[in-house]
Amino acid sequence: MTTLRLYLPALFLALALTAVAPLTPANAGSEELTDERIERYLDAMRDLRAFADELDERRATSVDEDQAQALREEHAAILDSHGFSEEQWMALHERIFEAAVAIAVQREMTDEDIERAFRDQRERVRNDPDIADEQRDLMLEQIDDQLAAFRDMEDNPDRDAVEPYMDEFEALFGNATP
Repeated sequence: MTTLRLYLPALFLALALTAVAPLTPANAGSEELTDERIERYLDAMRDLRAFADELDERRATSVDEDQAQALREEHAAILDSHGFSEEQWMALHERIFEAAVAIAVQREMTDEDIERAFRDQRERVRNDPDIADEQRDLMLEQIDDQLAAFRDMEDNPDRDAVEPYMDEFEALFGNATP
């Protein structure tokens, strides 16, 4: 259960990213998730991590528009060197991220654990006298939506492709999901 706590922030980010999914081109992530694509993703992530580390070392208190544009271009060039456009990268990252979170949750929690956690959360919200009725209804609806998203993770079509790479993801991201 301890490892899952490291994944929960990533899970909630994945749920938030789901709301942005309609903004990505419909065909950007429709290609089969092959070993070759995952390995290119990992290679690109390693280069992006090195780029981020380099930025940390030379971080200035502020970046002007020209510097920001240069950073965006460098980021795009890294992706391009691995055969990805920005849109393809985001769609692929989202798919791998969601599959990795699904795998991590499955490794740490049973379906009963998940159901119990959400049931307990619903009870806490339902019984909290400090929450207004309208706010309570909204919170209960959000809990139900999150539970539905957890259930949908079981059917994630990319899990089988991503699972063999989980150790690499954990090594690259330090127990956090991509």
